[in-house]
Amino acid sequence: MTELRTVEARKAEVLAALERQGDLWLATGDSAGRPHLIAVSAWWDGTDLVVATTAGSRTAANLAAGRNARLAAGATNDVVMIDARVVESTPATQAAEVADGFAIAVGWIRATSATAGTSTGCARRAYRPIEATTSSKVGM
Repeated sequence: MTELRTVEARKAEVLAALERQGDLWLATGDSAGRPHLIAVSAWWDGTDLVVATTAGSRTAANLAAGRNARLAAGATNDVVMIDARVVESTPATQAAEVADGFAIAVGWIRATSATAGTSTGCARRAYRPIEATTSSKVGM
């Protein structure tokens, strides 16, 4: 049997995983409790985890109504699970600093007036979930 990691070691590993920037699974639920799961790119800015989705999506509606989300990253035998709550939701066009930081971190090119309406940064809505109630890494 593998020796269990300390809380400090697990926290350091989770923060290191968030620093690497990457793709996560984002789960939300509607008012009837029906789950919805999508893959998202995420940016850990050192304080908040920032994700983006189109404003008219089911995910955006679920986050606006319920404010709760669960994110997962990693392989199934070594996953990071984060239960989070949305604390701020701002259209990318009204949060240029966040949109730019996100676009740089995940490799997107932020939309200009010439590309508005396409699936780039300004056509998306940024969410900043924090207040994680659970942040753990589970190994098998």
